[in-house]
Amino acid sequence: MTATVERIAAMSNSRPAPTVRMLPDSYSRAELLETVGTRWPSPSAADGRCLTVPIGLGETDLAPVYMDFREHPHFLIFGDTACGKTSLLRAIAEGIIASNTPAQAKLIIGDYRHSLLGVVEGNHLGGYSASSTTFGELMVDLARIVAARMPNAETTQQQLRERSWWSGPEIYVLIDDYDLVATPSGNPVAPLLEYIPHSKDIGLHLVIARRSGGAARALYEPVIARIRDMAPAGLIMSGSRDEEISSAPSARRHCRKVVGSTFLARKPNLSKFRGCHRCDRSVLGVSLVTLGSIQYLGGIGSTRILLQCRPQTGNGVGSRYR
Repeated sequence: MTATVERIAAMSNSRPAPTVRMLPDSYSRAELLETVGTRWPSPSAADGRCLTVPIGLGETDLAPVYMDFREHPHFLIFGDTACGKTSLLRAIAEGIIASNTPAQAKLIIGDYRHSLLGVVEGNHLGGYSASSTTFGELMVDLARIVAARMPNAETTQQQLRERSWWSGPEIYVLIDDYDLVATPSGNPVAPLLEYIPHSKDIGLHLVIARRSGGAARALYEPVIARIRDMAPAGLIMSGSRDEEISSAPSARRHCRKVVGSTFLARKPNLSKFRGCHRCDRSVLGVSLVTLGSIQYLGGIGSTRILLQCRPQTGNGVGSRYR
């Protein structure tokens, strides 16, 4: 077939069709940062703090694609074991740290399986917990902080417009294995529940990763349900087809794909891109798809992504979903 096409092309004097631009088979985080160059970090606020993190390469123009915490203050991640959830959390944490000073961003880590040990250290770390007792204490303290950031009767319209009635860093709460955190006996994150709808105004961001098993049921857990009301960005990664990540009739289901395969739900974006992040193991091709929330977590449109990463150590890599 190839020889036939080449003979026909040799006999033709017309100009050939433009080469179809495609995403590369592999794409490392170092290559992504090189592509981003001086365009990131760029200030998203007047005080210089950056609320965007590069997560991949767009198919349409082969330009970097960003997670924008200014537009989507919260981020939900659903996926099967060893599909790249923790790797993505690491990449987000590293991006936040690289683009903000400790005075501009603090990270609080809920890490019951100790998979994020050492990712955030120094003055950027607002707290680390590997148990429900200590994590509950962190969330109670955080609730007091964000409660003080709520506008009061003396807050002017100008201050509301400029978000200048409080000062302090953006606070990112990264939670891995959320299914271990929110249990029938209670949820340490519950103290933040009433502040979730005001996140854009008070600088609060929740990034939650959970296994796909029982995900359909977990959508009605109070914290996730409150986040879903805000039409958040979210990733739907590899998992059982029996799990449907939406109550909408048109919702798609998990599917078995190459390790790390996901659906990124956010506002309309119909381009394909390859994401990348750094982990601890050999390089594997991972495909992602971005969708909008009406079909998934609350948006419109779909975007296909292919992710290149090095997954963390653990079982189930390589050909598990091939």
